[in-house]
Amino acid sequence: MNSVDLDTLVETGNKMIQNGIVIAPWLTWGQGQYRISMDLFDEIRTWAARYAALHWRPDWTIDFARSFPITVDMTAEACREAVSGTAVYLSHIELGTLRVGEEMVSVATRLTEDFIEKVGLKQFVTFYLYTIIYEDLQALQYYGSMHSDDFLKGQFHRPWGVHTLQSELQLASATGMIEIDSRGVVQLTAYGKEILHDITQVFTESGFLKFRFRLIRLNKFNTLDDVESIMKIVFTNAPALRTRLIEFSEIRPGMTVLELGCGNGALTFGAGLYEVIGPNGRLVATDPSMSMLASMKRKRDQYGAHWVEVIHAKAERLPFPDKSFDCVIGSAFLHLTDITESVREIARVLKPGGTFSTFYPLHFPGQRKFFLEWFEPLLKFEFKSSHADALPGPDTVPKAMQPYFDHLEIEEIYGISQYTSPRTIVEMIVDISGMFEQHTDTLPWRARQDLINELIRRGEEVCRKYPPEELIEEHPGQMIRAIVKTK
Repeated sequence: MNSVDLDTLVETGNKMIQNGIVIAPWLTWGQGQYRISMDLFDEIRTWAARYAALHWRPDWTIDFARSFPITVDMTAEACREAVSGTAVYLSHIELGTLRVGEEMVSVATRLTEDFIEKVGLKQFVTFYLYTIIYEDLQALQYYGSMHSDDFLKGQFHRPWGVHTLQSELQLASATGMIEIDSRGVVQLTAYGKEILHDITQVFTESGFLKFRFRLIRLNKFNTLDDVESIMKIVFTNAPALRTRLIEFSEIRPGMTVLELGCGNGALTFGAGLYEVIGPNGRLVATDPSMSMLASMKRKRDQYGAHWVEVIHAKAERLPFPDKSFDCVIGSAFLHLTDITESVREIARVLKPGGTFSTFYPLHFPGQRKFFLEWFEPLLKFEFKSSHADALPGPDTVPKAMQPYFDHLEIEEIYGISQYTSPRTIVEMIVDISGMFEQHTDTLPWRARQDLINELIRRGEEVCRKYPPEELIEEHPGQMIRAIVKTK
C-alpha cells in the first residue's frame, strides 16, 4: 500500500459515512438471527449478482506485496453487504427497528448504486475487502494464532461470514499477510502486521472505526426494552439531577425550547419540563431513536401536552433554521455525540442571548476496591488517552463550547451508582455508555462476548463478596449552562 492508496481509501471511507452507506455484516446478522427475511435477502443477492456481472472487469486486482484478483463473486458480495447493512441501519434511524422491510431494501439499493457511481465500483469493492481483511487480521493478532479449521468456521471472529472465509484465507495467504504451518495453524506475518497497521490508520483517519463502534452500540441498544429502567437501577439519583437541571436552566413559562436526547421522556415528563414551559410555550423533543420517540408520543397524548412536538433528529445535524429557540436543554446525552459538532449546531439554532443547559458524566478513576476487582480485565489494557474510559474530561466540553458560548456556569455533580446488578451494570458500561470503547471496539466478535460474560461473572462474585452498602460509586460529572455568543 502506498500513500496514494491510503489517501484514496481514507476518502472512500469518509464518503461512505457521509452518504450513509454501511458495511456491517454483524449488524444484519444480529445476535444469531438475521434481520432480513430470506425472500428479501434473495432479492438483494439477485440484484448484487446482476450488478456485479454488468460492471465487474476481469483485470481487477487488489494489490499488496503480491496482487490478488478481485473476482466477480467478491464484487457481488460487497454490493450485497452494502445494501443489507444500509437497509438495517436505515430501518433503525427511520423506523426505530432493526427488522428490515421491502421499502428500506429499495432505498438502500438506490443509495448503494448512487454511491458506487461516485467512487467507482472497483474502489468500493477494494474498501469492502479491507473491512473483512481488517477483521480477519485483527482476530489473528488478538489470539496470536488460530487453526485453519477454526478460522474457516468463523466461530471466533466472523460467524456471520462463514461462506466467504475460504476465499479470505486464500487472499491473505497468497499476498503474504499470513502463514499456515504443516499443522494447519494460521499466524500473522510481519507483513500482515504492517497491513493491519495501515488499515487501522485508514479506518481511524476516515472516521470508519468510530462509526463502526457506534454501529456495535446500535446493535445492542435497539434490543433494550427500557433504557430508563436501567438508568434507575444504575444511577439512583438521576431523577434529582434532572430536576436540578431544569432549575439550573432558568427556563420559564412560554419559552420556545429544544430538548436533545429526550429518550422516553425522563426529563420531559418525569422531571416536569413540559409543565415548566406550559401551554403558552413550545417544547420540541428530539432523539435519534425512533422507538424512543414512539414512547414519547404515547406519553404526550396521555398527558395531553399539545405544546410538545416530537421530532426525529441527531444533535450533530439539527433540522431547524438558525435562531429558532430560546433555550436548548438535554440530560446525559452530549457525551454520546460528537461533542464539537453538537455544540456548533446547538449554537446555530439558538436565538441571540439563548442558553444551553445540560449535564453529563466525566471520566473517573474508579479507585474503589470492588470496582478494581470487577473491571480488572478492562483496566489492565494500555490506552491511547490518559484514561481508560471514553468519557469527557473536565475541560472537554467547556473547550468545545468556548468558540460559540459566553458566561459558562459549571457545577460539579455526582451520579450515585449502586453496583448490585451485575448484568445491568455491565450492559450500561459496555453497551450503552461505551465507557471503554477504546478497547472493546477493536475486539474480535467472540472475544467481546467472552469479555462481557467474564465481567458479569466477576460482578456476581463481587456482589457476593461485598455488602451492598460498600458497592456504591460516585461518578463525577458536570452541569453546565452557557449563553450563546452574539455574532
